Amino acid sequence: MVTRPVRAYRLDISAAAIRPLRRHALPLILGAAAVALWPVPVFQVLHAESSATVAAVAFFAAGTLALGAFARDEPFGAVLRRSLAALVVPLVLLTVSLAWAPNAGYLLGLTLFVTMTVPSVVLAVALAWTLAGWTRLRRKRLVFALVGLGWALGGAIYDLGFHPQFYTYSPVFGGVFGPIYDEALNLRPGFFVVRALALVWAALFLLLGHVARGDRRAHRPALAVAAVLALAYTFSGRLGFTTSHADLARALGGRLQTPHFDLYFDRSMSEADARRLALDHEYRFAWLADTLGTAPTVRIRSYVYPSASAKGRLTGAATTSVSPVWLARPQTHIAAEHFDHVFGHELVHAFSREFGLPVVHASRYVGLIEGLAVAFEPPDGLPSAEDQVSSRMTVQADTALGHRLAATLGAGAFWSGRGAVSYTTTGAFVGWLTRTFDAERVRRVYARGDFERVLGEDGATLGMRWQGWLRDSLRVVSVGAGPLVETRFSAPSLFEKPSPHHVPRPVRLAQKAATTAAGGDTTTALDLARRALDRDSTLASALDLWARLTLATGGDARAVAQRLERARHPALAVRLADALAASGDADRARDLYDRLRARTPVYDRNATALLWLRRFLADRPDAVRAALRAVPNTDRFDAAPSDTVAVALAATQGFRANRPGPDAWPLPHDRPGLARRLDATRILWAADAAWHTDRFVDADRLDRQAAAVFDALGDRDAAAMARDRAARARFAAAYANGWPVWASTANESTPRRPAGSRIP
Repeated sequence: MVTRPVRAYRLDISAAAIRPLRRHALPLILGAAAVALWPVPVFQVLHAESSATVAAVAFFAAGTLALGAFARDEPFGAVLRRSLAALVVPLVLLTVSLAWAPNAGYLLGLTLFVTMTVPSVVLAVALAWTLAGWTRLRRKRLVFALVGLGWALGGAIYDLGFHPQFYTYSPVFGGVFGPIYDEALNLRPGFFVVRALALVWAALFLLLGHVARGDRRAHRPALAVAAVLALAYTFSGRLGFTTSHADLARALGGRLQTPHFDLYFDRSMSEADARRLALDHEYRFAWLADTLGTAPTVRIRSYVYPSASAKGRLTGAATTSVSPVWLARPQTHIAAEHFDHVFGHELVHAFSREFGLPVVHASRYVGLIEGLAVAFEPPDGLPSAEDQVSSRMTVQADTALGHRLAATLGAGAFWSGRGAVSYTTTGAFVGWLTRTFDAERVRRVYARGDFERVLGEDGATLGMRWQGWLRDSLRVVSVGAGPLVETRFSAPSLFEKPSPHHVPRPVRLAQKAATTAAGGDTTTALDLARRALDRDSTLASALDLWARLTLATGGDARAVAQRLERARHPALAVRLADALAASGDADRARDLYDRLRARTPVYDRNATALLWLRRFLADRPDAVRAALRAVPNTDRFDAAPSDTVAVALAATQGFRANRPGPDAWPLPHDRPGLARRLDATRILWAADAAWHTDRFVDADRLDRQAAAVFDALGDRDAAAMARDRAARARFAAAYANGWPVWASTANESTPRRPAGSRIP
């Protein structure tokens, strides 16, 4: 008799204890999620990644708890208010992380947090309201979870798996803005449209919940809201939350068809430039087909965007060049300013689809995906991947490189590490595999990484063999590898940066100024540079651009020199020398040019030659200004392309831009080694000018001549680059009129290989 009241009393206490716990369950869950993000770089600060994570957790937690609340007949408004209030907890905890994780982009992060999490919670509660109203529906929590997962994963798969875009926006978790390697977020209007549509979905579910509860007045409003949603998704491309092939083709406007490619490029590109672009594509295709022993069985789409910013607006990937192997059609997406440096790399990805895993057309190891592309990309004149890794191994006395290789091949270590280190290390390894075995067996290893079955040794053993080979080859490492490694391998990864994705306002203004200057609008560019300097007077990129434009447009050279001297920034030394030369102080300018040239790495041949050219022009202020005016497509004269240098020579010395002859500039005859290097670079420039004027036979001859000089100097990296360019010129000379390049509406799925398309 005594036990019954006691048991009842205990049950009452338990129920009373559960109520506040139930009410605080969502804040506790979201708080735990935020605390779990604290140790994770990038996610520990209030920004895009953490906001998307909290939005996803909040959607599922708020919806599941709301189902229980509605089962207890709690009103919709009270549940929604309580759920939204719970978001304060992760907001505070991700703000607390400022104590150890600086976040210069906090205000943007706060905007993203509100934009991502609030609509997700409203949508979750509204969906729960609908499911709770269907009395015959069982296992409502399971149904809610399946709907949420299907919506989140299905939307991402639809966006990324069936469209040439590198962003995905979701009503459930907010969105992913682009590739991990893009530092600046590409905040496109479509993101905000999708977040608004999440609230429209919530309105639909709220009305459907009323319908399920017998409210007939909600039928017509529900149909109207459904019509709005249907209309929005019908025009998703124009609203900016999906990007189709047709959208890209329409935005770019230019199209050419070659035997293996459908090229899409900006309509402003000239016919001659487009034709050379097509020849370059077909040469790279023929070279890879011969080298890898395989080729894509369908035509490749190549999108060449007028600028990185335009590429970001259209696809979500601005500075990152991409070849989405998982799509039905092989394709590459590259900004025009990056094309010469990355097209060969991205084309390897398009080829590797042929021997990748089913469906995804890739390897299970990210390191093999990128390592293969690095190993088979064309020579660029820089020290090879093997030389760079060997140099780093020597400097760091690294004896565990081979042991770490297996981890580097995996996605986690590859992406969390420094990009230059991961790419170069895996590229050197795959290159060694190809030389040690052969391309056919490397293709067989590629998909699943089954080294032991195909090569007879496991990955760890191969890694140690590779390390031994690197150690034995140290005596022939390029002299330029050390300085290059010091520069490339020291660049921090996204996970090491204190304020990821944050690009300060002055930097953005300077970037816009550089883009505007490249377009030829120097007046607007100069104004933007001044505005950037008003916000940050020490910003080197803005100072450099301001100085160049001021000198090129006839501004006060002495004032420019004085300001640059006060700045005392090493990156401005070249521009300071230009200003001294333009102001008539030739002796100081020559001295500075000489000191800069002495510090220039041996692999940076263009910079060395350009500094010598500047030194020669230092006593002619008008020539210096003319040379600066002749580089409209770059914000740094020392990074000018060789055809632009020819223009500078023509403007200053009267030589024809397309044929800078052997006497175009004087050489230091008292220093024969430097003279030969400068002369070899001049020959490369002449070959490049010949290529850009469709004189392919001349380009072949000059490139081979340059290769012979570089070989004699022991510069095998430059010689390899020159030989590759010579082969491209021979290919162009052989096939420029041998196969048609034309605007076409033919069936793109029909592969056509030209007869005799091997490299001549």
